[in-house]
Amino acid sequence: MIILKNFFNIGFSIFIKFLAIFIGIFTNRWLVDPSHISPLELAEFNLITVYNGIILGMLTFGIPTLVQKFYTNEKDHTKYPTFWSTILFIQLFLYLVGVVFILVVCTFFSKNDLFLFLGLYTLQYILLIDGNFRSICDVFGRSWQFSLTDFLSKLILFIFLVASTYFSFSVKYINYFIAISIIIYIIQFFSDWIWQKKYTPLSKIDLSLISSNINFYIYIGLTGILISLYSTTDRWFINYFGYSEFVLNGYVIAYKILETILVIPALSVPIIASLAKKEVDTYVSKKNPTSSKFLTQLKNFLTFTDINNADIIYIYTKWLAVSLLIGILSSLGLFVVKDIAIGIIDGQRTYFNYASGSLSILLLALIPIGVSLYCNIVLIFLNREKQTFFIIVFIAIFTIMLYYLLISRYGHIGAGLASVISIFTDTTIRVIFLYKNIKDKYSKIFVSTLESNTIQKAI
Repeated sequence: MIILKNFFNIGFSIFIKFLAIFIGIFTNRWLVDPSHISPLELAEFNLITVYNGIILGMLTFGIPTLVQKFYTNEKDHTKYPTFWSTILFIQLFLYLVGVVFILVVCTFFSKNDLFLFLGLYTLQYILLIDGNFRSICDVFGRSWQFSLTDFLSKLILFIFLVASTYFSFSVKYINYFIAISIIIYIIQFFSDWIWQKKYTPLSKIDLSLISSNINFYIYIGLTGILISLYSTTDRWFINYFGYSEFVLNGYVIAYKILETILVIPALSVPIIASLAKKEVDTYVSKKNPTSSKFLTQLKNFLTFTDINNADIIYIYTKWLAVSLLIGILSSLGLFVVKDIAIGIIDGQRTYFNYASGSLSILLLALIPIGVSLYCNIVLIFLNREKQTFFIIVFIAIFTIMLYYLLISRYGHIGAGLASVISIFTDTTIRVIFLYKNIKDKYSKIFVSTLESNTIQKAI
């Protein structure tokens, strides 16, 4: 019953999220309409999004992941107020740091459209800190609540965008989009806060949380920087190598559709990872080493003959398989609807050919993405932030090299190939590290448990 309840929560959350996706598709259609935003303006919009993505990567410090880790592992509810208040204070401070950084960049690098730069940064930062509520909802099986507020905010935004076509404005459409988005997402943030107030009350700030989690901030923070560098700079390389704004915008449309479908594993896999960790913790607390014939055979097959942790392997593998299935189904679903999705967004077919070519390759990246997310979260639950950092260092260097080599020759097709090769390589490495760490972490637990059971039997 518990498993069915969890899957119902995931399924209902995804259903609501798909409603938000449906609305978001038409929002993107409004954005790419040349009558609203010209190809050159859209290209500038997309490039500033890349720059802001890098800045946000520098300022994230893995806080949404830390939030999920804290609420997953912490059993003392009295610690919630101090943790939440401190995290919120840190993120508000980091927002101001980002504003100062953007002002410096605009001053010394002659970026004239300061409103566009700061507006997009503010919009993206609100969504970033709002992600803390998704982490909390994932832990406590309330993901549908976060999905619902997300859907409602996108619906309201879409209504305002549609209304704008019936009125004349003295401001540019792109500025109108940013201003309305900021207002709506601020309302969404406070709505999520009120809904999750049981887990997010305010109290005094305890800056010792910074020192006690310094390794987490360093490794996960640097990881965020590296991820932002290689996950967004494909668009920068397309522009750098002189491809037209039509190629760039077509690729960005394809990538937005990929990110839209990505919400399925992004929404479900964190819940799955928390379920896996909680199930393992429950099993370990019972101190009951495996005795079933199937799991003993599984243990021998996996060559873990020196330790009695086949149950742990089974639990983590079971949920990893679910994550893989989610990725496969997401990729197949996108394959079926890719041209329809592009046609809906690019109603004028201004960028259709470039978007279709890019998406035909990018959709393959969805196959391993669920497993990659799952392994990353579980490794963090196991306090292996340092290892995840070194994985990302390698993947960042590897991916940027692929961008340079493939995009220079094949443009948007090369960008898609580089992304796919990168995620498959990343997933392979993470799976290897996950099972190595399961062996290292749980072998001692079960060795001591077996010894204790032997002594008790002897007594």
